[in-house]
Amino acid sequence: MKIPVSPKTHSIKYKKIETADFDCTQFHISKDILTPNPTTEFIDYTEITPKSGSIEDSNTTVLNIGLGLGKSYSLIKLIEKHLNDPTNIVLLSAPFHSLIKEYHNNILKDTSITKKQILTIDDIDKGVKFDVTTHKVHLLTTHLLLSTGIEKQAFPSAKRLDYLHDILTISKENDRKLVLIIDEIHESIELFNETSIQKLWRFKDIIKKIYCASATFSEVSKVVLKYLAELTDNNILIFENEREQRKNLSDLHLHIVSDTSIKSFDYVIEKLIKSMTSSHIDIITPTKSLAQEIRKNIIEAKLKTSKQINICIGQDRNKKSYDPTLLNIGTTFTTGNNITHPDHELIVILPSSRKVILNNIYSSQGYIKLLQTIGRQRNKGKVHIIFDDALFIDSVKHKAFLKPIEEQIVDTGLIENKYCKYSDVNKEFKLLKDTYNKWCTIFKTATTQHEIITRAVTITTPLDVVHFEKFSFEYGDKYLQDNFFCGSIGTFVLWAALFNQFTTCSLVDINTYEQIYRGLKSPSDIQKCIQISIDKVKTQNSGKVLSDKELVEKTKLALCDTSFYIEDKKLSTTKLNNLIEDCIANSTLNLSKPKLKELIKNNIAKDLQDSKTRKIEMVTGEDQDNSLVKEFEEQEKGKKILLELEKMLLATSEVWDKGLNSLDIIQQKVINEPHISSFINNNLSVIKKYLLGQEPRVNRLDDTQLPKLIIELLLVDKNGFKKDEIGAKKNQVYSRRR
Repeated sequence: MKIPVSPKTHSIKYKKIETADFDCTQFHISKDILTPNPTTEFIDYTEITPKSGSIEDSNTTVLNIGLGLGKSYSLIKLIEKHLNDPTNIVLLSAPFHSLIKEYHNNILKDTSITKKQILTIDDIDKGVKFDVTTHKVHLLTTHLLLSTGIEKQAFPSAKRLDYLHDILTISKENDRKLVLIIDEIHESIELFNETSIQKLWRFKDIIKKIYCASATFSEVSKVVLKYLAELTDNNILIFENEREQRKNLSDLHLHIVSDTSIKSFDYVIEKLIKSMTSSHIDIITPTKSLAQEIRKNIIEAKLKTSKQINICIGQDRNKKSYDPTLLNIGTTFTTGNNITHPDHELIVILPSSRKVILNNIYSSQGYIKLLQTIGRQRNKGKVHIIFDDALFIDSVKHKAFLKPIEEQIVDTGLIENKYCKYSDVNKEFKLLKDTYNKWCTIFKTATTQHEIITRAVTITTPLDVVHFEKFSFEYGDKYLQDNFFCGSIGTFVLWAALFNQFTTCSLVDINTYEQIYRGLKSPSDIQKCIQISIDKVKTQNSGKVLSDKELVEKTKLALCDTSFYIEDKKLSTTKLNNLIEDCIANSTLNLSKPKLKELIKNNIAKDLQDSKTRKIEMVTGEDQDNSLVKEFEEQEKGKKILLELEKMLLATSEVWDKGLNSLDIIQQKVINEPHISSFINNNLSVIKKYLLGQEPRVNRLDDTQLPKLIIELLLVDKNGFKKDEIGAKKNQVYSRRR
C-alpha cells in the first residue's frame, strides 16, 4: 500500500556546539554562525578565521557544518593557506582509506600543492620515510594519528610506529609546527579515550592548531573537544551553520516491511530495482552477510543484471572501497563518499527492529550514521529507506497532522499503535549528567562498603569514582542511543521524514508491504499465524469488544498484504479468508463438543438469562420497543428450531448404522433425508438469522450451501471430524431408542 505524504515544514534539529558546553573559567571560547552562499549553497572558507588575530593563532577550531555545504573543500583550502608558513606541516586524519584517497585527489585538483609534497598512509606502509623538507601534507587514518591498532591489533605496525617517532623527533629538531585536522570525527569517536589522548600529548610542544570537523557531532564529541583544546592553550573557536534543506531535494520513499531478514523482504528489493529507471543504484546494508545475500539471492539469481557488482564490506576499506562506476552493495560507504550521479537511486536498509549493530553501518550513534548515509547523494535523485519497526511520536501539538497517517500504517498490521516521547538532541547533556550523578551515588555506597572490608583484610587497591569525562567515553554514546527515540532507529526515521528533518531529501510517500510466511507445513500452521494477528487486532482495539463480524473484517484487513506458502505454493486469498473465519469461529464460539446443544449451553447461557430479564422488562412496560420484542422472539424461535433439528438428526439411526466415517458423506446423507431436508428448507430464514451473529461463514454461503453448514455445526467440533465422535453419537441414539 502506498500512502502519499506531504511532510510538515519544521525547523531542522541538529546537535549544536554552544559556548555553554565548556567551562568558561578554563576555556577561552568564541562562536560564529556561517551562512552558505545563496547561489552556490557552499560555505565560504575565507570566513573560517578568528574575528581578531590570525589563522596561525593557536586554537582548536570546531567546524560544525551541514552535509554537502563544502566542508571538505574548505579544509583543503585551509591546508593550502597554512602552507604559506614554511614551518607548518599539516596532518589530516580521516576514518577511511577511501576518504583519504578522495582528499588526495581533490588537493591535487583544487590547490597548488604537488603530489611530491603529500605523504599518505599507503606511502608509510610501503616504507617511505618522512622528509621534512618535502612532505608538507600528511594524509593519515585516525587510527594512526591516535597510535591505536586496527581490528584486534593492540598497536600500529612497526612502520607506522617508526613514522610517529620520526614526525615527532624530526619536527622538533627542525622547529616545525603541526596543524592537525580531524575530519568526520563522529566516525572515530570510539577511538578517543584517556589513553589515546594521552598519546597526543607527546606532540604538545609542536602542535600549533587543531581542526575538528563534522556535520553530525555527538554529545560525547564535546568531551573530546575539551581534551583537544588543552593542546592549544584552551582556546576554542566554533564555526557553525543553521541547517536548511538544499534547493534540489531528492525524493524520499519509506518502505515498511514485516522483517528485514532477506527471506522476508527480498521481493521488495527486487520490485524496487525493477521499477528504477536510473542505471546508477547503490544499496547500503546493516551487515556484511546481508550484502552478500542480496548479491547472490536477488541481484544475480533473479535480476541477472549485467552491471558489475562491488561488495563494500570489511575493515580493509582500501581494497573494498566505493566505486562510482559499479553497483555498490555493503556497509562501508556511509561517510565521506560523495555520490554525484544525477538521478542516482540509493537504497538504505536499517537494522531489524531496535537492534543497533556496533562497529558497522550503525554504531552506538545510529541516527548520526543514518544522516551521513542519506547525505551521500549530492544531486537530486531518490532515497529508499527500508525498515521493519517504529513507534509513533506522542505529540499533542501535531496530532491532527499525524493521526490520519498513523491510522493508515496501523491498519496494515506492520506497526503497532504505540508511542514514545520526542527526543531533543540538544538536551542530551542533562540526561547524561543526571545518569552520571545517580551512578556516583551508587558507587559511593559501594566504596563505603569496600573501605570497611579493606580495614578488616588489608586490601590496598583503591576504588576511585570515575570522573564524568571518562564515564562519557565509556558509556555515553551507547546510553544516549538507547534513550534516543526509545532506542528505535525506525522511529527517528519516521519522525524526521514527516517533519522534513533531512537536508538533502524530502518525503514523498510511505509504502507498506505484505508479510510473507514461508516453510509452513499445513493449514494448522497458518492458523497459528492468523491467531497472532487476531490477538493483535484485539489489542489494538483499545479494550473494545468486537463482534465476530467486526473481528473477521479487521483481521482480513490486517492480513490483506500477507502471503502464506505451504511447500512453496501460495495460499489463495479465498482460502485465507476462509481460514480466518474458521479461526475466529474456533476462538470465539468455543465449540468443544460436536453438538450445537452444547454450544448453546456453554456460550449462550448468559445471553439467555439476560434476554429473559429483558423480556420481563418489556412485558412490565419498562421498555416498549416492539423491535426488541420481535428480535427476542426470533432468537428464541431459532434456538428451538435448531434443538428440534438436532433431535431429528439423532433419531435418524439409518445414518449412524452405516458406520460412515466421512463428514462429507454423512452431511450429504442427512440432507437427503426428506423429512430433514424439508424441515431445514422451511425454517432456513429463521436459522440463518439466528446464526448470523455467531458463525462468520453464514455471511458467505448461499441458501443451497447453508444446510451443509448447519449439519456440520450439529455434528463436528471445530478441530475436525473424528470417527470416535460418530461412535459416541451412535451410542446416544441407541440409548435413546431403548
